Amino acid sequence: MHGECLKLTLSKFLSFGIIAGSLVYKLPQILKISSAKSAGGISLVAVLLEILSCTFSLAYSFNSGFAFMTYGEAAFVALFDLVIIYQILTYEKGGVGVGAVGGLLVFLASLYLMLAGFVPYHILKLLQGCVTPLIIISRTPQIWSNITTKSTGQLSIITWGLNCGGSLARVFTTLAEVNDPLVLTGFVVAATLNTTITLQILWYGNASKEAKKKKQ
Repeated sequence: MHGECLKLTLSKFLSFGIIAGSLVYKLPQILKISSAKSAGGISLVAVLLEILSCTFSLAYSFNSGFAFMTYGEAAFVALFDLVIIYQILTYEKGGVGVGAVGGLLVFLASLYLMLAGFVPYHILKLLQGCVTPLIIISRTPQIWSNITTKSTGQLSIITWGLNCGGSLARVFTTLAEVNDPLVLTGFVVAATLNTTITLQILWYGNASKEAKKKKQ
């Protein structure tokens, strides 16, 4: 029951929940797009930038020797983001072209080089420093799009709600287990922006329901 022991136990519990949640939390979004046969309201640029930030975080944490439970969700988020990119290209861009396939191969090759230790650690640290700006750039277009259209399109409240909760929990686990300001800053910024988008989905979703009731 010692305070430090309880903190670490809670951190491990939360980390397990985050990793487990990362295996399913994008599924509602993927299923919603598939059901509507539309990826309207979802920014391709935002998803691409999220993959970059996940990749940099994954490579840096892996090479820093951090416990997998403190960063492992980055791998699964990036994987599901690839599925969403495929859906966006299929439903909104007319299909997957040669450029997209080439980009995927470059991405996989780069990921292998970073995880295999071919990229110097100081470069990985520099890339980790880019994670926070990438998160801001990736979320800002989505937030602005929601504001200007007064709609969140096909964004899933389940996916973003879990995303919000997971990023808030990750701030706690990082404080408890990872003594790295670069990593902590990224999670704090991500938690703030994910919360903003989640609140937008609730706000504009309720506004849309009220508008429909008035028309009836």
